[in-house]
Amino acid sequence: MYQRLLLIFSVLCIAGASRAQNNNVMTPADPCYKYDKTIPIGTGPANPAIPPANIIAKWVHDPSQNGANRASSGPNPDTIGSHGFDQSTYKCYIYNGTAFRIRFPNNYDPTKKYQMILFLHGAGEAAHLDKANNATPSGGTINRENQDQLYWGAQLFEQRMNNGEWNGFLLFPQLTFGTSEWDATHTIPPVNNILDTLTKYNGLDADRVTVMGLSAGGIGCFRYAESFPTRIATVVASCPEGISAQTGHVSAFFQLPIWLGCGGVDGGGNNPTPSDIIAFRNSFTNPGGNLYLDYYPIQGHVMWSIQWNKTDIHGNHILSNYWNTAHKAQPLLYFQKDQFCEGAAISAKMEITSGFYAYEWQKNNVTIPGATTYSYTATQAGTYQVHFKRSMNAPWSDWTPNPVVISTKKCAVDTAYVEHFDGQVAYVARKGDGSGSNSSYFIGNYDCQNGVFTNASESFSQDGAAEQHHFFKWLHIWRR
Repeated sequence: MYQRLLLIFSVLCIAGASRAQNNNVMTPADPCYKYDKTIPIGTGPANPAIPPANIIAKWVHDPSQNGANRASSGPNPDTIGSHGFDQSTYKCYIYNGTAFRIRFPNNYDPTKKYQMILFLHGAGEAAHLDKANNATPSGGTINRENQDQLYWGAQLFEQRMNNGEWNGFLLFPQLTFGTSEWDATHTIPPVNNILDTLTKYNGLDADRVTVMGLSAGGIGCFRYAESFPTRIATVVASCPEGISAQTGHVSAFFQLPIWLGCGGVDGGGNNPTPSDIIAFRNSFTNPGGNLYLDYYPIQGHVMWSIQWNKTDIHGNHILSNYWNTAHKAQPLLYFQKDQFCEGAAISAKMEITSGFYAYEWQKNNVTIPGATTYSYTATQAGTYQVHFKRSMNAPWSDWTPNPVVISTKKCAVDTAYVEHFDGQVAYVARKGDGSGSNSSYFIGNYDCQNGVFTNASESFSQDGAAEQHHFFKWLHIWRR
């Protein structure tokens, strides 16, 4: 049923020891068992015994627990709520009290390396432990629900895999009700150990992990990135609760590309207001970071499905593009400025996450002498890339998958300018138009983004300030 974790030296990213379990505990051939309390505990796979500490075990799911707000009430216990999709491809496991589900890559080959989407659910998807249905000699606080975390995202992400848009691991850990916060002290460390295990035995590429989350899981993404920045390649967060508390902590994960979504009529309680979101965005973009904000003026808190289904100008899902381009060796280019006027000085600052053991930079495939830190500033046109080592004995990472090309351009005349707005129609409430006067619609909550979004590394640049001013001036005139 399970095998003991081995204490190994972590070559991934954090100091100290990391735990990993022996081979073949987690495989795509594992059945997906529904909990059966009529079987004596520990005598069958439908009612496994709780594993000892620091052991990953095969586990179950229990959609019958009372109070499980996302569990299926239909005849098929292997479906999730109103979404009603077959969850049997998501295998059930548990580690140190954290139940989790894994969807293995399509055509999985353990000798190959695969990227990962790590999904952090919201507070509404935390497991509700029911003592009546969990009555065992061990008591009624065992997390056998292990399915509510699949309510958002799991079906859609699997469809994207089956459509050939992306391929890799999908990891959905689950917290229990009352402990629904993702934090660096208690709830994230078990996830790190699961990642270490998958890296050691199952072919996870630790350099290509995308962390996603919504609501409480959205803020969990940023807490994760802040505490363990070398583990995360990119962040996709939706309506993160308490985002204002993270605004002053962005320096720890400033090099990561961020895609942040929010609703203009969100707010109240711990939900993010538009001003909270914009302040967080500015803390990234003002110093030159790469954060793309999807702001939906007339949406509330539950807007993530719109964000995940957004397409670029070519009709491709932007989310799949983020997944496919995620890599720790992809540097941040400050202000996304890759062109300079002919004859002018070139100064293009690039960085990846600090804290790795060693770094090397190249220009036009030639190693740059002395360029051995996480940061490099190019002073000449050319094609730049970087790679790194996680520890002294670790292999070098892959080189930057999409090298940064620095070039020059003629600047005799002003360059073309294209303004990018949200896909929805921006609406501003006016007195007498029957819409009311909800302050969330007022002009102060609207924001512009400069540039046409074409890929996961592109964001808006700072030269849009004047055009933004003119837009607000026009909108003010229109409102009168």
